[in-house]
Amino acid sequence: MKLRILFCVIGVFMTGVGVGIMKGASFGVDPFQSLMSGLDAVLPLPFWVIFAAVGTALLLFALFSDRSYIGLGTLLTLFLQGYVIDWTRNALFMLISDLNLLQRGICFLIGIGVLCISSAMYYEASLGVSPYDSVVLLLSEKYRIGKFQSVRVACDLVCVALGAGLLLVSGASTSELFSSIGPGTLITAICMGPI
Repeated sequence: MKLRILFCVIGVFMTGVGVGIMKGASFGVDPFQSLMSGLDAVLPLPFWVIFAAVGTALLLFALFSDRSYIGLGTLLTLFLQGYVIDWTRNALFMLISDLNLLQRGICFLIGIGVLCISSAMYYEASLGVSPYDSVVLLLSEKYRIGKFQSVRVACDLVCVALGAGLLLVSGASTSELFSSIGPGTLITAICMGPI
């Protein structure tokens, strides 16, 4: 159990680091974070507050549907990951303020690699998944809307569309839009579920 808890904590923390690196690379972030970026652009609240509020709403859906996906990993994701994402992004911007295209590409690849490995770590710990992941799992496994891979891709594409719409409504510049919803976002949306 101690090892599972350690994997869960490290996995959730490193997932936040991976997303922060992807944000710093400005090639686009994962689909859920593109939705969070859109909400961040239109709501006058700190990012971590928005992240926790949306996570809580998704958590309520999971609580009323099936509590088996909720655990330590869920709570850590809800209350820790927003801070870690913000800290990593800000640290990366302070360390490397002017990334060239090659450096951004390397950061993106590192970020997505960290994201995939760390997600697998906390999934395998079996101590709860993120509120967003619990919704995808519930839709595919409990409500049998489709296979996990298909449901994940569909949910990811909805998040991207909503995030893009919110960023456009906020008057975000092209570079701001591209840093939140870029080629990396589409790659992640199409590939994350199947991988």
